[in-house]
Parts: sequence; structure tokens; C-alpha cells
Amino acid sequence: MSDQSIATSKPAESKPSGTEKQRFDIAIKILIYAFVVLSVITAVALLMIGLPVILNYSPVNANNAYQSIKDLFAIVLPLLGTWVGTVLAFYFSQTNFEAATQSSIDLHKEFITSEEKLMSIKITDQMIPMDQVSAKLVIESGKSESDYLLTDLKTILETTDKKPRERLPILDHQDHIKYIAHRSLIDRFVSEKLGDPKVLNLTLKDLVDNTKAKLEAFGVLPPTANLADAKFLIDNTTDCSDVFVTEEGARDTKVLGWITNVDILKIAQLE
Repeated sequence: MSDQSIATSKPAESKPSGTEKQRFDIAIKILIYAFVVLSVITAVALLMIGLPVILNYSPVNANNAYQSIKDLFAIVLPLLGTWVGTVLAFYFSQTNFEAATQSSIDLHKEFITSEEKLMSIKITDQMIPMDQVSAKLVIESGKSESDYLLTDLKTILETTDKKPRERLPILDHQDHIKYIAHRSLIDRFVSEKLGDPKVLNLTLKDLVDNTKAKLEAFGVLPPTANLADAKFLIDNTTDCSDVFVTEEGARDTKVLGWITNVDILKIAQLE
């Protein structure tokens, strides 16, 4: 499967509906009317209350005029403010709700299927870089599988980072991936040998000799692959639950990263 990406088409820009345009016009008119009404009231108040004071000025008349104007505005302004605020709040909250709804719809439309979502994600963006995998076994130069006890493998799985692990990648001294040992496979093999007095001395070689096909049941991909390629390998390879990214997409080249079937299933979910 080749590297692919999703081509998303830009949705056609829709024109505002008649109802939306009407709400917009109403909001503008309300602002204009409120300004006009406030201006008229102010002018009338000044003429009716202030003009007599100007014609017959006295401190008492001036104070009465001031109180009258203040009382008038104290009554009118809250009414106008409530009226304008209520209408505008309805208009803008409705617009924001529609925008949020459309954004949610567009997000769900971005990936129609899990397969398309996986096709759009490069495997290198989601893999665990191999140099960050602490629970792994590297067979040293000059050593072989017979030099490593199964108890050593279980110790790595159980004590690395003080958090039990379930899968153990096994590499050679050139950083080529050789095996992937699942805890369940090791436990099953050891349980079958419980009657053997040499059970504590079982080695990685013993495990390989008996379960080599399962230990080698992993996929290998180049850095150019995507997550859909990885899922395809897992789904179509017997007992495969892991995919390793290598420099050239072959088992005899340096491994760069690792991703599991659990990781891919989580990423594939459409929220």
C-alpha cells in the first residue's frame, strides 16, 4: 500500500439565509433607533427642563432642573439598555451557535471513515522512536539468544521504569529488529515447562526454537508509510500486533520506531 493523503475539498461558501439577513437588519435598526430615541429625549429634556431655568435662573430652579433631568435619564436609560441588550444578545448568540454547529459538522466531515483518517497520518508522526523505548533487549555483539535467560526478559518487562510492560522488542547489535516477545507468550511457554527441572535456566533460544513464528510476527514499513499501511499489515499478517519502522522498510535495516495495534485503534477512532 503506497503512501496516501486525503484531499479535502473546500465547501462552497453559502449565502446568508433570509432569516439571518432579517436578524442582522433588525439589529442595525435597533441600534440606530436607540441612538435616535436617546438623542430626542435628551433634546426634549434640555428644552423643557433647562429652558425655563435659563429664562428665570435661580439656584433653586437650577437644582430642580438638574434633579429632573437626572431622574428622567435614570428611568429611560435602563429601559433602552435592556431593550437593546436583549435583542442584540438574541441575534449574536444565535449567530455564534450556528457558527459552532457548522464548525462541528465540518470537523466530522473532515474524516468520513477511520481508514481515511489513518491514511492522512504519517507513521513517523505517531510511532515511538526506538531510542525512547526503554523496555527492550539488544543482543550484544558476540552474544547469541542462548546467552539470555527468559528470567532476564521478564525482569526487563517487570522493572523497566517501574511500570510492567507487555511487549519486549528484541534487536541485534546493529539495531535490526529480530523479535517481538509478548509477556503472554513467555508466560505460556514457561508454564508448559513447569515440570522441567531446568525451567529456571530456559533461554531466549529455547523460546525461539519453539515459538519463532510468533516472535517474528510483526510488520516492517519505511518512514514514508502511513497508519493505514500499518493497520493493513496487522490485519493481514497472522498473529501480528506490532509494526516497526526501519530505514529502508526491511528487517535487515536499522529500526527507527515502533507502533502497536492498540495505538492505531485509538488513533482511528472518530470523535
